[in-house]
Amino acid sequence: MLYIYVTASFALVVLVQTLYERLRFNSPKMMKTTTVFGFFWAGMNLIISMDTVSNLYNKDPSQAFTVWAAATIIFSGLGGGVEMVGGFWTLFISWAALRARVFPKALNYLGLVVGAAGIVTIVPIFEALTIVFVWGQIPWFICLGFTLLRSKYS
Repeated sequence: MLYIYVTASFALVVLVQTLYERLRFNSPKMMKTTTVFGFFWAGMNLIISMDTVSNLYNKDPSQAFTVWAAATIIFSGLGGGVEMVGGFWTLFISWAALRARVFPKALNYLGLVVGAAGIVTIVPIFEALTIVFVWGQIPWFICLGFTLLRSKYS
């Protein structure tokens, strides 16, 4: 599981940079903010892996618990999961691309729905929308990847 989160985090960093370069001229202010959310989301995915804590536990269990408690406080304070931050990133990317008419409208609208679902998961009664966010991200990322591969960059 550790390798999945680490690989996804590094892939997300590359994607965030690619999308920044692609959309920065059309929506410069929005893309600055969006890029921060993207990098933050990648970092949060790395925090989930917590390999450091498990290795630290073998050496000093009390220190491992302290590190885990600090990470949990930060993680919980930011919405309890990566859905909220990822939701903002997905929503902002889709919004910027829709305004700039850069990607297909259907992809952008899917991203708006998926992003909004991720954001509202912070509200306990909407926590079930995590499923919409997680399963909606899969086709969104796949379509975004094909769109970027087909795009001509100037």
